[in-house]
Amino acid sequence: MGRMLLAMTRIYGLLPPIAVVGVLGLYALAGCSVNYPDGKFFCGENSNCPPDMFCRADNRCYNSPDPNEESDDNADSTSAGRTTIHEGIEADPRSGAGGTIAGASGAGVGAETGGGTGGSDERQPADSGARDRGDIVTDSKSDIDADTIGDIDADAIVDVDAEGDDQRFSCDDETCIDQVTGLQWRRCVSGLRGSDCASGSAEVEVWQSAVDDCTDLYMAGKDDWRLPSIYELTSIIDFSKTNPSIDSGIFPNTPALAAWSSTNVLRPAEIAWVAAWGVHFGNGLIGYDQKTSDLNPLGRKAWHTRCVRGPKINARTFTKKDLVVLDDASSLMWQACSAGQTVTNCSGNALQFSWQDANDYCDTLNDYAGYNDWRLPNVRELLSLIDYTKVDPAVDLIAFPETQSGYYWSSTPIEGYPDHAWYVDFLYGHTKFDRGSELVPNTITAFVTRTYYVRCVRDEI
Repeated sequence: MGRMLLAMTRIYGLLPPIAVVGVLGLYALAGCSVNYPDGKFFCGENSNCPPDMFCRADNRCYNSPDPNEESDDNADSTSAGRTTIHEGIEADPRSGAGGTIAGASGAGVGAETGGGTGGSDERQPADSGARDRGDIVTDSKSDIDADTIGDIDADAIVDVDAEGDDQRFSCDDETCIDQVTGLQWRRCVSGLRGSDCASGSAEVEVWQSAVDDCTDLYMAGKDDWRLPSIYELTSIIDFSKTNPSIDSGIFPNTPALAAWSSTNVLRPAEIAWVAAWGVHFGNGLIGYDQKTSDLNPLGRKAWHTRCVRGPKINARTFTKKDLVVLDDASSLMWQACSAGQTVTNCSGNALQFSWQDANDYCDTLNDYAGYNDWRLPNVRELLSLIDYTKVDPAVDLIAFPETQSGYYWSSTPIEGYPDHAWYVDFLYGHTKFDRGSELVPNTITAFVTRTYYVRCVRDEI
């Protein structure tokens, strides 16, 4: 405990005496009084149980080493949510027979069809006793604690384009704390372990299994891990990288494929299947796929899992002031209306621009609301407008009236493809990328120009 406090002092500055007393007091109260239910956590080679629990032959943690002393709640805690037969996975959760989950490789996740990207992988059934579950419960070596940085503004992520920021994360072998958002992340996706995430095999799993894996995780002395929301998962995308589009020094050996979030997709009533959002870490695309239903004709449901704990990040809030909208958590000021609309009430038709014309429009937007320093937003800033609790459009219409349920350009080019740029679909909240112009098929000289909507932004000093 003293080592943990020393580390907190080193990382976050000296703690006031009252904070130290408070932490020590909570530790003394919590200490041995925590009574985890039998069978809640997994254990195995190179993995441990919570304090005062014992790893038995079935690779689960129990309050007693003696199988004859099981508590009454063991049956419920070991079976709940773990023996359900998910589509595409072999039925017997103890047989050790792997279920093949097939997916198509490709550039993105969840375009309008709702299709995802998976690759072809094999995994053990959700609760296989033959599987080494050392990736689920590991020996905690963490001296850092996300609970100590609650004063960090979780919404500040939009102000820190974290690519290349060596000071953003504090890491040990198992976890990293994001000092911008306050979130503590598991460094490896489920199935991988070790400081370089090189041991084991990265698993792909259906959404409910991903939720269960994070709920059942005991790591860094904590048992409150969860599947991240789409707001949280997008905070670790590195749009300056591909294959994978994440900082590999912080999150080593990350598969360049899709990972689940906990956020449900709002769909029109005629779309029957239930979906959840995710991020494709091959290129940074944000999309969705079905969770459990077979109604999606593409049938791709198995993605990777990365767990998180700490303060929750939700949709941002905004305040409209005449012609502009202020982000309540950052220094950004937005045009209230889309380019081309009447500035007083956002009526009329929004205009569409090529990518270069979109940049030029914002750069030359003079004396709008008294300011001349407008610019086209980068993709992370544009994403900050999306509210995934809304659809058609996925934005706060009180702050941004008459927003189009269509594509809006960002200023961010695609790494390695300077003629391509990111844009955001405000119908649901996808990110995508496209060329500014493209040759028409079967021609040599004819070009078609991609034109999308525009909303400018500036930094409020």
